[in-house]
Amino acid sequence: MKEFLKKYTKNLNIDLDDKKLQKFEDFYNFLQETNAHTNLIAKASPQDIWLKHFVDSLYFSKIKPKSPFNLLDIGSGGGFPSLPIQILYEESKVMAVDSIGKKINFLNTSAKNLNLSNFNAVQIRAEDLSKEYLSSFDYVTARAVSSLDTLSEYCIPYLKQGGLFVAYKSKTAKEEIEQAKNAIKILGGEIVDIVEYNLEEFERNLIIIEKTTKTPPQYPRKAGLPKKSPLR
Repeated sequence: MKEFLKKYTKNLNIDLDDKKLQKFEDFYNFLQETNAHTNLIAKASPQDIWLKHFVDSLYFSKIKPKSPFNLLDIGSGGGFPSLPIQILYEESKVMAVDSIGKKINFLNTSAKNLNLSNFNAVQIRAEDLSKEYLSSFDYVTARAVSSLDTLSEYCIPYLKQGGLFVAYKSKTAKEEIEQAKNAIKILGGEIVDIVEYNLEEFERNLIIIEKTTKTPPQYPRKAGLPKKSPLR
């Protein structure tokens, strides 16, 4: 599947060398091996996995990040977009968080197998992250985790002022943006761009939110509240 990945990354103006291509393939093989007995991602054809997970994750490059950077991925699950981003930008630091231990074990084992020394995965809910991480990341990403109003409270507080929250969304993006406008404003964010793209028949969007002012100190609220009672 290396040629498949090269085809799509060429459209993103990403030139993957043989070393990176091999790391992507090694990660894919370990993902499939583990997914056979541990629920990391939904079962799908190899082509769909490469397209809907690997290629989709690499659309992060569309924001033209300044490297090296410090990135937090919320609800990383099977490692998307965190591990593809780390493979592409190995000199940057990526921290992935998820509440499910078996997924965190998989991520840390994958990073070790791939010699990704700047990657770290932690089992914790986003709301329970140590206060030391507030306002400390250049980028925060989240993919298929929750609605944008809830996600904004999970993510924006951990951004440096001027940092970007990159939310991966499907065709519901416009509706979610409308619902989340006030939450984003309360948390100190502002939508600065929406990147629309298609992966074959799948409609995708990157919602780019810049942290323009400080987040009020009471956010994020304690675990469970952002989802139970989203800011509106």
